[in-house]
Amino acid sequence: MQVEQYVMAYGIEQDRIRAIIPEGFVSLRPVLRINAEIQDNSNGYLEFNTPVEKDGNRGWLNIGYWNEVQFQKEGRTTTFQTDFIEISFTGVGIEGSCPA
Repeated sequence: MQVEQYVMAYGIEQDRIRAIIPEGFVSLRPVLRINAEIQDNSNGYLEFNTPVEKDGNRGWLNIGYWNEVQFQKEGRTTTFQTDFIEISFTGVGIEGSCPA
């Protein structure tokens, strides 16, 4: 599978993170990460996650994902659109693997 990935992170209030993560998980940072992908040049995919800890294990908790997301490319900007969000990623010349 060929994957083109876009990543964006937002600071979010700690109480809002606590409201959406399941019981037993502890938020490590008040951050919402948005991952968007174009899979095999045809399928758009979008997910939201946040860093958590549970039972001594740390990682990213996926709090929502959507398949078959509409996307459009225009120059260096790629826009993903669902019923609830439209988000655009614009290339700035930095390319490579995700540091997260």
